[in-house]
Amino acid sequence: MQAVWQNNTGAPLGFGNALLVDDIRKAALSGSEQTLDRWFDTSVFNVVPGQQLVSNRVTLSPRFSGVRRASVDNWDISAVKLFRIRESLRLQFRAEYLNAMNHSNLAAPNTAPTNTLFGKITATDGFPRYIHFGLKLIF
Repeated sequence: MQAVWQNNTGAPLGFGNALLVDDIRKAALSGSEQTLDRWFDTSVFNVVPGQQLVSNRVTLSPRFSGVRRASVDNWDISAVKLFRIRESLRLQFRAEYLNAMNHSNLAAPNTAPTNTLFGKITATDGFPRYIHFGLKLIF
């Protein structure tokens, strides 16, 4: 039996031409403070439409490592059993469970400062649970 697993944090969010009015380190909320309606602190950004940049002339990075999207929680499980029928004939049974826990993964929050949904998560990513069974005759 072999087990392979991996754990990652969510990817940093891109804000494009966002203007800061406060320290970007204040934008990241702790896990207990994050909700679907407030994933990061939007008060550190200028959200006035008439004051937004027309083109990006700032040297500030559009990604801030402290402000990240939700991590992906996806479990893919497979089981394989090989049956020997004869000396040169085998039958392989395979069961694969993609997103085995049927977990909904959150999409990235809206990062457009002038949008009414700025800082909110309104969708999910990924796919539902898929179960595949297969037989393979090996000769």
